[in-house]
Amino acid sequence: MLGHVPWRREPGFLKRIAMIRGSQPIAGPGELTVMDALRFQRLIYEAPEVDFRRNLAELTEMLGIGPLLDRQVRALSLGERMRSGLALSLVYRPRVLFLDEPTIGLDVSAVGMIRRFISDYSTQTGATVLLTSHYMVDVERLCRRIVLIDRGTIRYDGDLEGLSARLSPYKLLKIAVSDGVQPKWERFGELVDVDGDRASLRVHRRDVPAATARLLAELPVADLSVEDPPLESVIDRVYREGVA
Repeated sequence: MLGHVPWRREPGFLKRIAMIRGSQPIAGPGELTVMDALRFQRLIYEAPEVDFRRNLAELTEMLGIGPLLDRQVRALSLGERMRSGLALSLVYRPRVLFLDEPTIGLDVSAVGMIRRFISDYSTQTGATVLLTSHYMVDVERLCRRIVLIDRGTIRYDGDLEGLSARLSPYKLLKIAVSDGVQPKWERFGELVDVDGDRASLRVHRRDVPAATARLLAELPVADLSVEDPPLESVIDRVYREGVA
């Protein structure tokens, strides 16, 4: 990785990577201010002052941490600690960023901000981001490439669309009908859920075109969508059944 053997932990390698854990986004003495921690980080990683100032200005704007710079680390909320921890990890501009459950315990607003930041930062800097997470929404929103590892064996390496296509032979048809019609849904596919005039059907991928054509021809369809099964169910099948 980056021309180094990772487990040798050579200084030149460590200065080009960063890791942040959602359970411990910022370490060090709680008495330090965020700015103190950032300056200490600059010294450890020997970042030139001009680069440090430029990177800090960029991260301060992207993460909205201006009001936090003079506050002690111990006084920060979890969301503030996560934002400050990201700045701390990135102020020396690493080329690879490892994120472990980066949104754990955060409120909805903080989760959205962290996701946007990670996506924007990777796009703007070209940094590689490796995310490990049990939150499948994080995976869906942030990851272009998915690697599933089961007991040391790689079960899948590819994109999300390919994962669903390879590991789940079905799609979900979600239908809403009008005019008070009560169809016999089983005629069109396996009924997963029904709520009044709305239903979800499980249909084999190869049968989706024919099923949608029949639905549109035979029922007063008000709304119709075709979706891949939830990512959670696909990945659960990998680990539960050992499929690959």
